[in-house]
Amino acid sequence: MRRLVPMLLALACVLPPGLPAQSRVRSREAERLIDRALSAPGATRRTGALTIAAGDRFAGPLVVQDGPLTIGGRVEGSVTAIDADVALLPGAVIDGDLVVIGGTVTGRDGARIEGELRILQEAAPRRARGEDDDPLRPRAVVTRDRQEDAEDAWVTKWRDAEWRQSGIRLTMARTYNRTEGWPIVFGPIHRTDFGWGRLALDAFGIFRTSQGTQWNTSTLGHRARAELRLGRNYGLTLGGRSYDIVDAVEPWQLSEGENGLSSFFLQRDLRDWYDRQGGQGYARLFAFDGAVTLGASYGQERWRSRGIHDVFALFNRPDGWRANPQVDDGVMHLTTAAWTIDTRNDADDPTSGWLMNADYEHGTGTLVLTSTTRGLRPVPSGAFGAAERTTYGRGFVDLRRYNRLAPDAELRFRIVAGGWLHGDPLPMQRRLSLSGPAGLPGFPFRAVGSAGSLECADGGAIPLGSPAQCDRIALAQVEYRGALHIDVFDWLGDAPAAPRRGLAPPGRGGQRYRGWSSRTRGSFVLFADAGRGWLVGAERPTDARFVREGRLPALPTFRSDIGAGLELGVLGLYLAKAVSAGDADVPPVFFVRVNRRF
Repeated sequence: MRRLVPMLLALACVLPPGLPAQSRVRSREAERLIDRALSAPGATRRTGALTIAAGDRFAGPLVVQDGPLTIGGRVEGSVTAIDADVALLPGAVIDGDLVVIGGTVTGRDGARIEGELRILQEAAPRRARGEDDDPLRPRAVVTRDRQEDAEDAWVTKWRDAEWRQSGIRLTMARTYNRTEGWPIVFGPIHRTDFGWGRLALDAFGIFRTSQGTQWNTSTLGHRARAELRLGRNYGLTLGGRSYDIVDAVEPWQLSEGENGLSSFFLQRDLRDWYDRQGGQGYARLFAFDGAVTLGASYGQERWRSRGIHDVFALFNRPDGWRANPQVDDGVMHLTTAAWTIDTRNDADDPTSGWLMNADYEHGTGTLVLTSTTRGLRPVPSGAFGAAERTTYGRGFVDLRRYNRLAPDAELRFRIVAGGWLHGDPLPMQRRLSLSGPAGLPGFPFRAVGSAGSLECADGGAIPLGSPAQCDRIALAQVEYRGALHIDVFDWLGDAPAAPRRGLAPPGRGGQRYRGWSSRTRGSFVLFADAGRGWLVGAERPTDARFVREGRLPALPTFRSDIGAGLELGVLGLYLAKAVSAGDADVPPVFFVRVNRRF
């Protein structure tokens, strides 16, 4: 039975990705929902107050702006309310979805909504007066493509409406870790929209608080960028950047925000870090407003190991901070290619669609290899600490599928695979692992023993900091999500219904509790994971870490776990247990996430 888990996951996930028959051009979620409502066949548009009395039937779909909208009867279709409060009277029925943008919903408990409830607490986008006679038609906005969002995840994002603004920014980076403390980011930005494209210029200085007020090469860094985007929904992006930053070894696992919270509160940094200094030029083709991108870049970087500091943590662990593993130091020339396909209906919390991120990196340069790298696979002989010429190729694929089974039920699949493709052994900062909350959470993070095989560690010689050591990894994940209706503060009395997921600020009416609605809808999650990491080389009877080049590991060698969780808004509480053969003695692992697992 335990061996069936990897097999079922693999069969469920190996479905080819594809674009929808009609490609979507997406910007902000509010605009997407409004466009969908306005383009629905037979949609009725109303402006101002509207009441559908008890016993009345209204042939939908229905779009209402600047309400309020009161429903006591039945709407035979979906309802979209823009800048309008919606009051549902007892016995009200909506045969489709109810979408509210810039308003509130009351009386949901006494009504029936056959479809999905979506509430966006924001003002609906509109065209300027005189630009269009249709008040319900959304304006076109300047949006940032998904690649830009991913690249700027290290610093606080700005909304689309702020994208055109220029000025000086002073903010905190979206991370906290044992090598930097909390980086302070400051500097000028400039944004210009030409109509046919836009120009972005920024230059940030970075001050790392890990050493107090000391100013030196370890505490100071920078990041500067010049980028020209040609086109809106389809086009080309050209740019260059210079940087002196601290980067993560495996950024595909936990987000910087989650890892920062874990570090600040629990003194548990689940990332390894190294210095990256250099420059890069890049070009990127995009289509469908960034839903499809194809990019390439070339740059030169200097890599350096980075030590830890006794930075502040709210709750200290008895053994203190985990050591930051040593990386292979040197100068590398990097050529990369990346491909993204994103057909999700919502980038933040999707319920349908595909997401695929794939990239290839070719690196060549001179590195001083660590003793760990030398011990993993044969490397050219030489005195310890001598610089050696290194050339490698590395690939990585993250494929996800989201399926909505019912208004309150979802099924999600994910496959992650990547690692060494050709050339010399991978540097330490390009190696991979699977243990921990983002990979196989049923195995303790970087634990010595049974979980050691998930980072390809030799149980008899664990390097300082327990680094990731695998040449390749393969991981499959599946989860089922269902809705829970929970009254968090029911003793406060009636309160307006909150959005379908998470707590949200209250609207213009209803009971409030310290600025938040008292009722939320949570989710329960059931999940299973299977995967393993391995080293590429001649198979050794006494060392199961090695798999011959061109072959996959035997299926019974994959590790697997199952688990369950409860999500309330962005907070998720989970319990996972290893179930693969030989792992019965691994105790259950409890973990907390502040993002969806994927």
